[in-house]
Amino acid sequence: MDPRSLVESAVAGLLSARARDVLASIDLPAIDPGSLREYLARLRFAAPMYLPFATYDGSPLGIHLWPGRPLSTSPIYYVPSDEQGATFVCASQADLPVGLWLWVARYFKDRQDQLRAALEALQAEIPGGRAVPDELWRILQAAPEYEPSWWSPGGSEATQRAWRAAKVGHPFVDVPPLDDVEEPERAIAILQPYVDAHPDAAPEIVSALLAAQAQLGTAMDRAMALRVLSAEAERAGQTVFRGPWRERGDGLAEWDVVLRNLPDRRSMLHGTPFALLADAPETYSSRDPGGVARLVAVSEGFRDAGDAAGELRQLRNAAWLAALSDGVVPSELCVRIADSADRLEKDSPAGALARACAITPTSAA
Repeated sequence: MDPRSLVESAVAGLLSARARDVLASIDLPAIDPGSLREYLARLRFAAPMYLPFATYDGSPLGIHLWPGRPLSTSPIYYVPSDEQGATFVCASQADLPVGLWLWVARYFKDRQDQLRAALEALQAEIPGGRAVPDELWRILQAAPEYEPSWWSPGGSEATQRAWRAAKVGHPFVDVPPLDDVEEPERAIAILQPYVDAHPDAAPEIVSALLAAQAQLGTAMDRAMALRVLSAEAERAGQTVFRGPWRERGDGLAEWDVVLRNLPDRRSMLHGTPFALLADAPETYSSRDPGGVARLVAVSEGFRDAGDAAGELRQLRNAAWLAALSDGVVPSELCVRIADSADRLEKDSPAGALARACAITPTSAA
C-alpha cells in the first residue's frame, strides 16, 4: 500500500460515523480521508508527525505519532496553518471529550445542553472515553465571556482552574505561576523544586530553569542541558515561560537558549552526538543557514550509536527548525524521518505520514 493510502486508512479508522457527526455539530469537522491531500500539504509547514483527523478554524487537530505507540494513547495537538507551532489539546483519545470541551466550551455558553449532549455522545463512541467533569460546567457558568480558553502562562483564573480540573495531561499546567517573577533567583526557587520532583518534566520547563541559572551566572547542569537537547521539540520548541528573569531564544527557542548559554561547550558536549555543535552555538536559531544540516548530522551520530529513537527525535527537530527558518520542510528530510521511523516500526503510521508528506507538494494546500 502506498503511504498516502496507509495514512488515509489510519484516519478513516480513528472515528466512527457517529463521532464524525458529533464533531461537526460542535464546529470541529472531521477530516474526510478523501481530502487528506490538502492537510498533508499544510503539514509540510510543520514537522511531519501529527496525524490530522479533525479541524478547528480550518487548521488540523492531529495525533502526535511515535513508532510502536498506539494511536489511542498518543497526545493530540492543534497545528495552526497560519503560525508555526503545535498547541496541546489532550494526552490521549480517551481524554478527547474533555480536551474538546476546553477547546470550544466558551463558544457554547448559551448552548450548554447542545455541547453536553454532543460530548456525551462522543464519549460513548471512544473506548474508555472520559466524561466531562461536573466542575468544568460550574467553571463555565461562572466564567467571563469567552472563557475558559486555551491554556497559557498567565491565563485567567477561570482558564487555569479549568485546565487543572480537566486533568488532560497538559505538560505545563501544574507548574507554579511565574507571572510576577522578575528576578532569576525567584524563578529558580520555583522551577528547581518542580523539576526535581518531576523527572519527566517537559524540556521547555527544564530549559526555563537553565535559562534562569544562566541569567544568574550559576553553573549549568550538564545532564539537564543534554536532557533538553536530546528531547523532541514536540511543541516546536517555543518559549513558554517568559519574563525579565530569563533570556529568550530564537527558532527552536528553548533548545537555542540552552546551547548558546552552555559554558565550555566543547567539554560539555564531548563524547555525545552533539559534539559537532560545540563551535556552532546558533544552530537552533532560525538565523543559522547550516542549522538544519547540522541537526541531521547529529541524528546520524545517534543512529551510529544504535539509538534509533534518538535519531528520529533529532530529525524531527531538524524538520521543525526547517519549518521555522524556511517556512517548509524539505521532501528529502521528510523521507529521512520516514526511514528513521520505519527502523523503529516497519510500516508505522509515523513513517507513512512523513513519506506521504514528502510526496505531497505544498501547492496542494
